[in-house]
Amino acid sequence: MRKFSAAAFFLLFQSLALSTLEIAPFPFNYGDPASSGLGGQTTLTATGIHSLHGNPASFSLSEEVDYTLLAVTPWIMAEPGDLGVVGSESSSDQELGKAAGTGYGAGMSFAAGLTGKGVGLGILGGIDTSVSDADGIGGTINAELAAVVGYAMDFSLGDLHMIGGGDIRPLLRIYGTYAETEALAVGRALTDPADLFSILNGVENPYYGSGIGFDLGMQIHYQNIGIGASLRDVGGTRISALTKTDVEAAFGEMARLAVNAGDDEEFSELIVPMSLAVGMRYQPEILSLDKLSPGFYAEIGDFLSDEAPLKTASAGIELEWNRRYAVRGGYNGGGLSLGLGLDLPILRIDASYFSVPENGADRSKQGFALEGRLEF
Repeated sequence: MRKFSAAAFFLLFQSLALSTLEIAPFPFNYGDPASSGLGGQTTLTATGIHSLHGNPASFSLSEEVDYTLLAVTPWIMAEPGDLGVVGSESSSDQELGKAAGTGYGAGMSFAAGLTGKGVGLGILGGIDTSVSDADGIGGTINAELAAVVGYAMDFSLGDLHMIGGGDIRPLLRIYGTYAETEALAVGRALTDPADLFSILNGVENPYYGSGIGFDLGMQIHYQNIGIGASLRDVGGTRISALTKTDVEAAFGEMARLAVNAGDDEEFSELIVPMSLAVGMRYQPEILSLDKLSPGFYAEIGDFLSDEAPLKTASAGIELEWNRRYAVRGGYNGGGLSLGLGLDLPILRIDASYFSVPENGADRSKQGFALEGRLEF
């Protein structure tokens, strides 16, 4: 048996690749409620630990180093009217099949690390599953474990402040699909993490492998206006992957930071495509009160996708009170989003109800996310 440890990530790619698969339309979603509550903004809203999967230029936004001991974010995706259907063992196949029309799923992510003074360093991980009826009722499972090392530089010219940054992400990735029987079982177990994980562990023949991602970002700030852009998975992140017997076996190797191949096994090359997001922020001083600070956001989510740019557009508004409380609202092709934030000593809590477009503007998914973050 050939064994590849985390130290050998860099040796797995193109010489062993036999086929190319596009495994996901976007990088792994880490479910940031502050972002989703604003309609999905990422280029200027993802700060602190979230800049590790957002815009690397944000590493230089803080003049202090922010330490995140642990951030945990669970989320559930389901249309509000289907919340009585998903997660219920008594739900019929017909009810769950109807719920799959708008989609349902769940996920959880974690992060730890430090950002600030131009440095970004941390560990990210998560698991996500989603069910739809796009090609018949079925689902996908994605899981990722990544390390991020990045740096950002900035310079000022009067009121003009410019930042550029980048990062490198060695990662392990699991990707699998499952058919209608498993999709219906996922629907019934959606609100029970133990049962859901047991079902997902049994998904057969997932891809599992390693790769290295690169990300770039920039921001320009002038008085109360900010413009930003982030280029994620530069050139497409290529993952050399094997087919495992089931997801449980893949998780076992991920826990050991290894990719093990039998003598007769061949690698496939999976590709996470490059994405480019561009956004802006306006913080009008004329509307600011002594402790109330408003911010208006707009963003094109991905110029490089097959969708027309306006179909990936979003807009949002945030009202921050005394730098401790935040109320958010947003809109994108999927509909409205709402969010709340509470910043306590050491503990930060964010929550959101969000909508995301699916197959253009004709379909959408709704969800709820909650994050608890220990930081200082």
